Amino acid sequence: MMSCCFTALVFSTLFATAVAAAPPATPSAKVTPVMTATASAPAFPAAWFDKNVIVTNKEGYVHVFWNAQEARGALTDPDKRVLLARAARRLAAEKVRAGVDLVKMDVVFVRERDRYGVPRWDTLEKVAHLEFSREALLEGLKEGAVPERAQMAKLFKVFEVR
Repeated sequence: MMSCCFTALVFSTLFATAVAAAPPATPSAKVTPVMTATASAPAFPAAWFDKNVIVTNKEGYVHVFWNAQEARGALTDPDKRVLLARAARRLAAEKVRAGVDLVKMDVVFVRERDRYGVPRWDTLEKVAHLEFSREALLEGLKEGAVPERAQMAKLFKVFEVR
């Protein structure tokens, strides 16, 4: 009985000391939306591509698979073709090795993942399928430029938006 009261007294004293020494609580930080992209100023953070892109070397081309779920808000915009073209240019520059001519890119929204975090392939929502020459795209569409519809027709062999 004595040790129980002693333990309660010691712990209550230590707890009171720790609470008194703690700094005052600060107001919670204001949360800002991550995606603020528009056609003229896309804001695709590099981490979106690092975490959500799979690049596979195939015979005769490179396949790029991009889960654009985090960019869903911007890709529902009427200017999504421009955003997709600019994202394709960035992925071609950063993820596809030099010397590759043909790039086939699939853009999807992954709706569900299994308990291990792997995408459930039967729940994919297809957004777009693009095919282009890496070199032609990098030369024809400069970093930060907003492509015109006629220019996009020249740069992309296939540009299907669903």
